This record gives sequence, C-alpha cells and structure tokens, in this order.
Amino acid sequence: MARGTVHSTKAPLYDEALAEALAAEGLALARDLGDRTAAARINWNLMLVMLGRAREGDLNRALGYGEASVAIARESNLREQMALALNDLVMICNTLALPERASAAAEESRQLFRELGNLPMLADSYGQASYRLARSGDLDGAFAAATECRQISESIGNLWNLGSSGVVFGWVHTERGEVGRGSLAGSPGSP
Repeated sequence: MARGTVHSTKAPLYDEALAEALAAEGLALARDLGDRTAAARINWNLMLVMLGRAREGDLNRALGYGEASVAIARESNLREQMALALNDLVMICNTLALPERASAAAEESRQLFRELGNLPMLADSYGQASYRLARSGDLDGAFAAATECRQISESIGNLWNLGSSGVVFGWVHTERGEVGRGSLAGSPGSP
C-alpha cells in the first residue's frame, strides 16, 4: 500500500504503471484477507493515479475509485482514510462540474481533519476551497477560506499552504482593483 501511494502521487517517484500493478496485486490480497483498510487505501491510490493521468475518461475512473475508497472507509470507520479520499475527490468533482458534490466532500473532509487534529490537511482543504471560490467569482468566500488556510498554516509553520493562501489573497485583491495590496499579499501578516 505504501509503495503504491508513493508511485501514485505526482512527485519524483510517480510511476503510473507500477502503481497500477501494485494496486491490482494489493486488491487481490486485500480481498483474500478481507482487509478493508487495505482496500480503502488501494482504491485511493488508484484514484490518485487516474487523477495524475487526467486523460479522457480517467477522471470518471478516478471518481469511481475515490467513491469506493470513501464507502469502504465509512463502513469500516477509517476516518483518516475517509478524510484523505474526500479531500482529493473535491478536485475531481470540481473538474467534472459537480460543485455540490465537491462542496459536500470539502465540508466533510474539513470536519474530519479538524476532529483528527490533522492541521496540515485542514489547511490544504481550506487552500483548495480558496482557489475554487476565487475561480467561481466568490471573492469574499475565497478571502475567508484563504484566511483560514493562512491562520492554520502560520500556527504550524506550513510554508506550502502559506504560499497558497498568499496567491489567493493576491488574486482577490487584484480582482477588487487593490493592485498594491495584491502585490504584498504573500507577505506574512498581510492578507
């Protein structure tokens, strides 16, 4: 499962063929062993592979794998796995023009991350929301989500999501005609 995750994620070790081969082998073992935890994780890995490819039809397959991961995780009370899969489903649902499903997945994943104390992923979820809201024209919503992302990220020293929130603050200020504020938006303490 861990190797599958490493090779499923768009990072230096991404290898979709190896990830899919590991997933096929892992799912067969998970079925034989009745290991629901492994099945949920492997479906999530396959969702990430399909998301990484983003070829025609792959996003629908990614949606199916993600929904399978969430369903298995929900049945087995695997809250962290459920939160991770839901968080990644947000991007897929947004891309497939399923905004209601994206919003529901985002809300549920944030609630789970908050309950689990997973602040880096909570910040990531707010960061994703800020981009989605900014693209949809909801500048107030984008600003509020970016503010949540920034506050959490500052409290834990998460530079990635500090940068994400800064981009959205800059975008929002620029869209509002506050170009001077937009150029300073990435600076600490200045949303």
